[in-house]
Amino acid sequence: MSERKIRVLIADDQKLFAENLKTVIETRADDLCVVGIAQDGEEAVRLAKELWPDVVLMDVCMPRLDGVKAIRELKRDLPKIKILVLTTFGDDDYVLEALKFGATGYLLKDISMPELIQTIRGVGAGNIMISPEVAITLLRNIEVQREEQSAPRQTEKVPEWIDSLVRRERQVLKLIGAGCNNYDIGSRLGLSEQTVKNYVSSIYDKTGIHDRIQIMRTAETLARFLEDA
Repeated sequence: MSERKIRVLIADDQKLFAENLKTVIETRADDLCVVGIAQDGEEAVRLAKELWPDVVLMDVCMPRLDGVKAIRELKRDLPKIKILVLTTFGDDDYVLEALKFGATGYLLKDISMPELIQTIRGVGAGNIMISPEVAITLLRNIEVQREEQSAPRQTEKVPEWIDSLVRRERQVLKLIGAGCNNYDIGSRLGLSEQTVKNYVSSIYDKTGIHDRIQIMRTAETLARFLEDA
């Protein structure tokens, strides 16, 4: 009798990527079986409850329900499920939130296929798997927290224009600070790319900053003031 295969659910809004990933996994690994593909967080939660996969490969930026929130829902309703984040984003906030809500691993999409297959097997066996780049992010975050705790408290200056931003503009600005491009922001917020461009233009006008890199750095600095976005 052959051993039971590890059942995998792929959650990624890039349909071609997800379908290609399914084909490659099943072609190269006889012990892995892709039971389904979800194109947003809500579908991932629904399919996981229907198909009972052992491992979910979860992207971060997806429409309707993002990957981090989907992880929280899945671990609440299916606590034994293993979730492996597979994304292009190594941003500190995404990493920490995903792991806090119960992700068993966090990988970037530039990983090689043999490494990914081995990682899926490891996660299926109950191991915590994190790519070296993400591990560096976590260590850097810990170091920053230590420095902040040891440094004397200083009063943070909040620019006056932040109060002029409407809720959507705050959401867009926060995602810019997280490194998302306009397409990803639109997918995450359920907006068209043109609508996102309009919000970005409005943010430029209100902040007086017209450089994407500079506005990204500004958004990173002000992230905690955008939490109500």
